[in-house]
Amino acid sequence: MFSFGAVKKTPTEQVKEWRKKLRGEQRELDRSMRSITKQEKKTQAEIKALAKKGQMGPIKTLAHTLVQVKGAKEKIEVGKAQLGSVMMQLNNNLAMMKVSGCMAQSAAVMAAMNEAVKVPQITATMREMSREMAKAGLIEEMVDDTLESVFDDVDEEEVDGEMAKVLEEIGVDLSAQLADAPTTALPGAAQAAPAEAAAPAAVAAPDPELANMQARLEAL
Repeated sequence: MFSFGAVKKTPTEQVKEWRKKLRGEQRELDRSMRSITKQEKKTQAEIKALAKKGQMGPIKTLAHTLVQVKGAKEKIEVGKAQLGSVMMQLNNNLAMMKVSGCMAQSAAVMAAMNEAVKVPQITATMREMSREMAKAGLIEEMVDDTLESVFDDVDEEEVDGEMAKVLEEIGVDLSAQLADAPTTALPGAAQAAPAEAAAPAAVAAPDPELANMQARLEAL
């Protein structure tokens, strides 16, 4: 029997509680994925709308955000896979425990937890669960002092690739557009061609929608 606070739990009850937590985290990741996918589609639509108007300045910023969104989606997929792995190993351990009558330390559960705790979206929950598993004797105490960022540094080539991909869908030649319009409103360019610089400067102001989207992504 394990004692957690004033309530004593059998190994079977404890494993069931862990599985319940894991399923809850899976649902949270699914909700995050739906929200991010919605923002991804919105960003793609904004890029297309700006391209049709010939406003290439803000597109670079939107493409940068689009790459970050895709990276966040990939991390969520990894998180879901790791939660599934932990769940499977717990089920296997529970089956063995019913035969042996006790919970034995499991290297497989330890390995699954080590991978799951690296996923930013579920790090806090998995750390708490790992401490509970260590107290229960299921795994050794985990030590991890390296946290991955939800948003990694973005490769500019990847940003350009996303720009080209979205623009290609609407038949816009990225190289031709970039040759006609600067991606940033530079002071020198404004002095050389005031009339042409006026339009990019008008759309260079911070977009409230974009700022809100960025804040939501960083909160995941």
